[in-house]
Amino acid sequence: MRNPEEIPIPRTEMTTSSSRVLVLGAGVAGLTTAIALARRGVPVDVLERDAATAPSGRRGAGSWYRDGAPHAGQGHVFSPKSHQVLADELPDVLRQLLELGAREWSVGPSAGRWDGPTSAESGTALAVRRPVFDWVLRRVAERESLLRVHSGAAATGLQTSGGRLSGVLVGRAVVPADIAVDATGAFGPVSSWLDDLGHPRLAEPRADPDTAPTGADFYTRCYALHWPGEPGELNLGLAAGGDFGDYSCRVVPADNNTFTVMFTVPVGAANGAGESRLAPLSSPDGFQAAASSIPAIADWVDPAAAEPITGVTSLRLPPVRRGGASAMARLPGLVAVGDALHTGDPVWCSGIAVALASGLACAGAVSAARDGETVDVAARVWDAAADLAAYPACACARMSGPSAGDLAEVLAGSAPVPVG
Repeated sequence: MRNPEEIPIPRTEMTTSSSRVLVLGAGVAGLTTAIALARRGVPVDVLERDAATAPSGRRGAGSWYRDGAPHAGQGHVFSPKSHQVLADELPDVLRQLLELGAREWSVGPSAGRWDGPTSAESGTALAVRRPVFDWVLRRVAERESLLRVHSGAAATGLQTSGGRLSGVLVGRAVVPADIAVDATGAFGPVSSWLDDLGHPRLAEPRADPDTAPTGADFYTRCYALHWPGEPGELNLGLAAGGDFGDYSCRVVPADNNTFTVMFTVPVGAANGAGESRLAPLSSPDGFQAAASSIPAIADWVDPAAAEPITGVTSLRLPPVRRGGASAMARLPGLVAVGDALHTGDPVWCSGIAVALASGLACAGAVSAARDGETVDVAARVWDAAADLAAYPACACARMSGPSAGDLAEVLAGSAPVPVG
């Protein structure tokens, strides 16, 4: 498995091995890295396990969900830092998002979490659905002459030689590479590959102290407003809602007068009202009844204000992990970006900013190293992401409202609720 015969990938044309940088994964971090590399004159190939290509027309952008990004349907916060990075480094991406209906708005400093550090982040934020963002990023990447996205080409392992990376396995083939970027996400396979090769883990899995040790269930639905504007207060700065004890619920505004509502239920929540009793959130009627019972959310989901445009997406995620400079792998030639580098608490809403900043830092460091500079690529990438990962981009506050037990009773006794 470690030393198979070296053969080219038969699927698509690849760049020459002497100049190749491989990016594993075509999510936000992977494509940001690849675009930035290509624009610095570095040929790059992106290996993406999903076979589905991006829709050709913009009408399909909002419904482009990929198997490799099951969380894309959740509400994503594009914080002022994310907007700043796009405006400074990827202005064409930002321009196309705005042309597709993304919305900019000014936000003030956030109070952060009720029990954590404060966030001084303020400025201009961006409201857009994650599938729309992914679609624009992919279309921009596909226009770069030095960049190739290979859909359906799943990396399956690593090859080393002389104590450093020498190639990436794709099926039974080896793609030679002296640099590979791990953009496979929070639960990607690279850590296990490193174990198999006798190298330290990319980042030791450690439970986030703010998240239940067994992970959480997420229930998400997207709505469209009947007219522009916010039906309720954005009390969290970039979102509305808060924490209600054994669960949280949040509204995140998006493009084209849409917004998402997301319930987060820690697995094994206390008081016997955890995931089993709140499982009816997965039904449209249950979701609507529960959302309507929460004062901070009710005005948003009122049928007079908005109507649902999707079903309910249910997703269970394991505990998040936190990386760090000391936990990063020291396999020369391999560097992590985005969630593969550091996965924080989803309620902090810093994931997009970390993905963008780490991807751009990686491209800059790799390009500098190829120009002859002495660069610790992994350290430079970590430095770019560490502060963003350590602080919340969006406030979260404990709010008054129905407890998990109260919500379970609403779900148990709810009749079908009109939704528009």
